[in-house]
Amino acid sequence: MVDNSAIAALAQSLLRFSFAPLYVTASLLVCFCLFSRLSRLSKGLAILLLAAQVVVIAVSQVVEPASSYDYWLWNLDQEWNIPSTLASTQLALVGAVALLTAWFSTNSSALLRLYFVFSATVFL
Repeated sequence: MVDNSAIAALAQSLLRFSFAPLYVTASLLVCFCLFSRLSRLSKGLAILLLAAQVVVIAVSQVVEPASSYDYWLWNLDQEWNIPSTLASTQLALVGAVALLTAWFSTNSSALLRLYFVFSATVFL
């Protein structure tokens, strides 16, 4: 009979080793599907945000916390720390870009501008 701690340790190790390849694969797939439709400035911003997210995720997987504060600061399973703050900031940036697009796109249809405003409210 296998105890619950062994099952939890196995699940944690499977999650730890499968998270990075799945995350990188999904991020690159989305990036390549959307990348061709972006302007030059948007492409640079997308690459910068993706690189920042990958670096923060990699650091949070590698860091060895020396205290409970360090553990909280880099733990992916908790809120109000560096990875979650970066992700929230990136979502807010996407919302701000959508709102600016709706505001400054004067030659777009009203329906498309409404779509951008709705997208901005969802992301913000």
